[in-house]
Amino acid sequence: MTGQRAEVFALRVQPGREEEYLARHSAIWPELEQLFFANGIRRYEIHLHRETGLLFAFRLVDIDADLGAIMDHPVMQRWRVHMADVLVQDDGRPVRELLERMYVFNPPG
Repeated sequence: MTGQRAEVFALRVQPGREEEYLARHSAIWPELEQLFFANGIRRYEIHLHRETGLLFAFRLVDIDADLGAIMDHPVMQRWRVHMADVLVQDDGRPVRELLERMYVFNPPG
């Protein structure tokens, strides 16, 4: 099947760790980005709301992508350890909440 789907979720950065979060993503590992692309992620954006520490993540992924394999991949496991002290965690994983789409604009054509 062809096409793409959007996935949007929220994370929370530890208070006072926003600049460190940014620094780590500014130096993101090429092998992590390769893992994303190989598993169908075509665009990935993360936006910070500084007042609340909320991170809003947007991913555009291939419609048939199964992202479950990424979560257990050794590169992703290393990245999680690398980011553990800057993200709010629950049981060793970042607290991640799916967001509900409330509106979308698709121009004609």
